[in-house]
Parts: sequence; structure tokens; C-alpha cells
Amino acid sequence: MLHKVVHRSTKSLRHHIVGAGISSCTNLNVIPSHDNNSLLMINKGGNGITMKKSLGMINNQERNFSTLNIWRQQQQETSESNLADIETQYTKDVANNNDYFLSFAIVAGKFESGKPAVFVDFLSELIQKKDVEGLKMVYYLCTKEKLLEKGFKWVLSDEILLAAIYDIRSNLSLDEIKQIYSETSNNILETCNTLLRPVLTKQIQHITINGLERKFVTTFEVFDYLKKIANVSKQEKESIAKQKIHILSQLFSTLKSSHEMKLLMKIISSSSSSSLSGVKKKTFLKFLSEALEKSKLNNSAKLSVNQIADSISIYTKTKEVDLLFEELFTKNSLFNISNESSPQFQIGTVIPPMLAKPVKQLKENFLQHLKKSADETQLLCEYKYDGERLLLHYDATNKNLMSFSRNGKQSALLEDFPQEKEELIKSVLQCDKSFIIDCEYIILGKQSGKPLSFHEFQNRSSLASVSIPSIRAFDIIYFENGPIIESPLFERRLNLDSLVSSINNPTLSLSKGKLFNIANEKECIADVYEFMKDSLQDSCEGLMIKPVSTKYEFGKRGWFKLKKEYMPDGLYDTLDLIPIGGCKGVGKRIGLFGSYLMGVRNPKDGKIYSVCSVGTGLNNEMLETLTEEALEQYIPAPIATDPSALEEKYGIVVSKSVFKQVDCWFQPNLVWEIAGSDILSSSGSSSGYSIRFPRFIRKRDDKSVEDSTSLEQLSEMFIAQNSKNE
Repeated sequence: MLHKVVHRSTKSLRHHIVGAGISSCTNLNVIPSHDNNSLLMINKGGNGITMKKSLGMINNQERNFSTLNIWRQQQQETSESNLADIETQYTKDVANNNDYFLSFAIVAGKFESGKPAVFVDFLSELIQKKDVEGLKMVYYLCTKEKLLEKGFKWVLSDEILLAAIYDIRSNLSLDEIKQIYSETSNNILETCNTLLRPVLTKQIQHITINGLERKFVTTFEVFDYLKKIANVSKQEKESIAKQKIHILSQLFSTLKSSHEMKLLMKIISSSSSSSLSGVKKKTFLKFLSEALEKSKLNNSAKLSVNQIADSISIYTKTKEVDLLFEELFTKNSLFNISNESSPQFQIGTVIPPMLAKPVKQLKENFLQHLKKSADETQLLCEYKYDGERLLLHYDATNKNLMSFSRNGKQSALLEDFPQEKEELIKSVLQCDKSFIIDCEYIILGKQSGKPLSFHEFQNRSSLASVSIPSIRAFDIIYFENGPIIESPLFERRLNLDSLVSSINNPTLSLSKGKLFNIANEKECIADVYEFMKDSLQDSCEGLMIKPVSTKYEFGKRGWFKLKKEYMPDGLYDTLDLIPIGGCKGVGKRIGLFGSYLMGVRNPKDGKIYSVCSVGTGLNNEMLETLTEEALEQYIPAPIATDPSALEEKYGIVVSKSVFKQVDCWFQPNLVWEIAGSDILSSSGSSSGYSIRFPRFIRKRDDKSVEDSTSLEQLSEMFIAQNSKNE
């Protein structure tokens, strides 16, 4: 039975890792626990396996391991020889059958050795067979992040994997397993490869005894095991950890090939960032486009790879890839997706909202460009509120109101203001027209009636007695019977005005906006800046600038934003950067990370490049929170001690001098908003840029790494900044 023997607080763990007594996180030889509250140790007890939580190194019993290396070498040489011979004999009949997990694993191995065409061919075979479920399985298993979005949390920590090995290798003590794990510098993939090879040899030899028995596990069966791991319940008699170990042991027992083991470990291990190196949703869809171009589905359409990729990009903005597979084979042609000039969606569809790009200053050439390129005559300028972006969906038929955040997650609406929530829902339910509106959720001071700061918005539950909620609607993309994203902005705004008036509830109102004629550029610029001053006096952070003829384009930056940050002499917009490393705090910050190395993503190669270190703008409470969250992304040795391994595994690129300054490295999964006074050219940072006087503004939990500031955007801001006085 699994149970916790020792529990230490997260604060104790944090102090152990980042406190004054430890010279560097990268030198720690520890196993972080899955709940990040302590370090999880595994010890053998009288009643089975005991999960022991403790701080410090794994306390192996006093024991002489002098014969262990000799034994392991003999075992590995024997098992590798046997497994290689038997695998060669028995993989021939399944390597070309893509129902088997082994077939997929062999393709994955070839792909990672530099043969992407093999993966395209594998997808082509599934398309030829019209294997919808097979395509889904491969997509799920390749793009690990999509599984997390769907709630399949089967990624396992090292201690769970070690316990599963112990469960299988009955001839090894846990101390011996931990010794091997330690000698591989805590490399769980190498540890499993070493210790499970004899098991694989035994399982594949079993085929020769029972030749009629089905030999290899299918991809569907592997997926079923993973779903079982993801769905373990606290209601069972056994602990969650014990249940996972039991299911994982069963899964291990179905494997008969080192290819299968290698791919499975990349799928389930928390030490692996992706199942296939470099394959995420965007890459997968690129390979899918290449496979479709060669398929019979393209016989009549005769589309190029780029045309297919563009069509798929439009299609998947509002529909899941699963539906794409189904629709392809239902219609039996690419015409169905290629003829969709705009995304199709309905109430409840997760929609990526339209975005804005920053402008440093409103200049005559900017307005002239709009007039020439889009034949614009007017701009709609609106207050830029600093709260939470929401998309409100209302189905008039079923009387159902839903709220979605910027990143597509369904959110609880006005949960800190129950009375206002009840009244708003009551007002909306009287509406007989379905809609989807784009809006910003803010809170207002009861006395001032002005928007409160974002920091206060984040703490709105404690300010409910002195504030009131307000939802400021600024666009509508679905009205009455269907989408209206093709309609120009000024028409959509009229529909929005009519809708908000009919709902007639004080919590829901239009964003404050004003139309400006751009025929006379100088006069227009002066008027816009006067309106900008009004917005700042009303406690907003600037203006949104929108050409009135624009369509609503999902996820695209078709609007513009003019913000107050450091104007007129500093950055004209904040940066959404990625924390990739931490430095131990000193003085009052002992036991915390005192500063963080921030990175910027280059979408062209998917890598993260260093920009600057930030340590200002952080109060004690925020330092505590950020340290806790950063530790959840902790990268252990040996990867953390090798800059080339850091780049290969996590795409983090830093110079040697910067690498030496960082105490702990983090997986690039978080996004923080950073402000500064200037963007500087820097040879010391791998991005080529740095920020002068950087300061932390806030966490951006509503943004993914893909939504963060790109290296190209940073470069554009640098160029714009240097031309501001021209």
C-alpha cells in the first residue's frame, strides 16, 4: 500500500532548493514529487512499496554496490544481444501494419533520426485506409499538449516510473534501482532502457512458445491504458499513485520491443517535453497536408500542399482536428474544407479572439497607409480596459449562457458578485436572439465609478464590498441565426449597440468609443491624442484603434493598440516573455528566487532565446507565488548542467556567460508580462536584444507560450523605438 510517511511544506522544499545552503539547483540529485510539495522517495517496506516524502538526497541503505556494475553490464550485454536478434525476427511482420504500436514506434524512431518523409508516408497509409481512429490516435500521442487540453493527465513523474520498474523487476531491490537511476544522472529514460531490456527479452521470447498468441500491442490498446492512468480516482481503496503504478506495470508487460519502450517513455514521462521531438500541432498539420496532397482525396481538387495547409489552418481555428479527419472521409474530397473561405462555428464553439498589434505613435504615414491599403475613411477608437477578456455565448433556443476566457477555457461568470450575476443572467435569458459577444470584464470602484487596476481586479473577491463588476462589450461575431464575422466593424457595432440596449442591464455596457475621420491626418491625430488623454484620466491603459471596415479574423492582429506604458519616452507596449531560469535570492529574498531570466520565442524554429533578467516589480507575496510556480517547471540534471542538452531538449538557447549565472532552469511553459524603458541591442543575450530597467507587471495565465511576444515582434518594436524621433 502506498502512503505518505513524511510530509514537509513546500516552503521547506523551496528553501532546500533555493536557500543559501545549496550552491546550485542544477547540482541537486533529487526526485521532485508529482505534487511539487516535497521530494518523493521510494523505499521498500514490509507491506510493499512505501512512497516516502523527505528532503535531501535519496537515503540509500549502507550497502556495497561493487558487484552491481559488473552484474548490470553482463545483463545489458546479454539482453541487448538477445533482444536485437529476436526483434529482427519478429518485427518484420508488424512493421508494415500500422495498427500496431510497434509500427508507430519504428516510424517515430526514424523520424527522430532525421527522416521526416517516413512520418508523412505513415500518415499517407492511414489516409489511404480511411483510418479515422488511427489518425486520431497518432495525433493525440504526437501532440502531447493536446491531450492536456482535453484533460488527459497521464504524464508521470520519475518516482512513479521507478516504482513501476520495481514492481516488475522482482530480482532487484529498490536500492539497486535507485543506484542505477542516480548513476544515469537521474535520466529516467536511460534507467528504464537499462532495467527493462531483460523484461522485453523475456516477453518477446514468450512468442516463440505460444506462436498463435497475438504478438504485439496495438496503438488503441496503449491509448486505453493511458486513459486508465488519467482517470484513476481518489474514491478507490488504493491511493492514486498505487493505482497508476499497477496500470503502468500492466502496460509495460504488453511491450515486446525496445522501439515501443522508447516511444512510450517519451509519451508518459514528465521529463520529456514532447512525444516526438519538434512535433506539435502546427508541425503535425504540416505533415498531414503533405500526406493529403499525395492522396486520392486530392484527385479532383488537385490542391498544392500550401493550399491544403491554408485550408486546414482556417478549418482548425474553430473546429477540432478530430472533426477534420471525420469530415475528410465523409465527403471523400478536399473540396469540402478548401471551399470554406472563413471559419464556420456555432454557439459553444471555442474561438480564438481577434488581437491587436502595438503602435508607438500615431503618425501621418500610418493613416496614409490605412487609406491606401484598405480604402479606410474612419477609425473607431475605444478605451483599452485592463481586466479579463471574455467571449459570452448565448443560445436563445436552450436559454444557455456560457463564458469563455481568452485561451478557450469555460469560465465561471461573475462568481465573486452573485447578486449582479443573477440579475445579468435574468436579463440575458429574456433575450430571444442568440449571440457571441467579445468583451472585457473589469471592476469599478463604487465611489469613483472608474476602472480599478489589474492588480485589484485579480483580488476582486476581497474587494467585492467596495467594487462593482462591469462587462464592457466591444464586438459581436454571432447574432440571431449565424456568424457575422464577414460584416465590417461598423455594422457589427450597430448590431452590438442594439443587443446591449435590449438586454438593458447595468453590468453589461458598450465600451466607450469614438469615430474619427482620417481625411485630414493632422487633425485626426490631434483628436485621437485628446481622446487618449480622456482614457487615461478615466483609469484606462490607452486606446484600441480599429479601421471600421475590418472583418473579425480569429487569432489575427488586425487591430492596433496605443498604450500608456512609459509614454512618450519608453516602451510603447509591454512584452509577454517566458521565464526560463532563476537566480537564488539574497538578503530578504533568501529561500526564494530573487530574479528570473526571461526569454522570447522564435516561431520559425520554436526555440526560446534569452532577453533580460527581471527582479523588480515583485513584492514578497508575488515572489512566493512565482517561486512556487517556477519550481513546478524545474529541469533536473544532467540536462540542466549542459547548455547543448538544454537547447536540444527544451529549445532554450543561451550564451555560455548567461548559462553560468543561472542557478535553476525551468521548462518554458509560463508567460509573464514585462515592462521596461527601452529595448537595447545586446551581444550578451542570445536573442540579440535586452530590456533597460525591466520590471515585472503580472502573470499571464490567459496566454500560452505560442501567444507570447515573438522575436520578430521584439525586433519590430526595437526598430520602431529607434525611429520615434525621425
